[in-house]
Amino acid sequence: MGVAPVPPTAGLMSAGGRDAPAGPAGPARAIPEVRHHLRAFFTRQLSPAE
Repeated sequence: MGVAPVPPTAGLMSAGGRDAPAGPAGPARAIPEVRHHLRAFFTRQLSPAE
């Protein structure tokens, strides 16, 4: 976790910033929450129009 999408040599983030968690919730809580919200989003967007 905490891997930046750009090469570290680009100088856009410090090493500590890349390795730090994205927020106060740990991965055990954050990953299921993100998955839940993604499923809900796609369910709404991909459902047939009423």
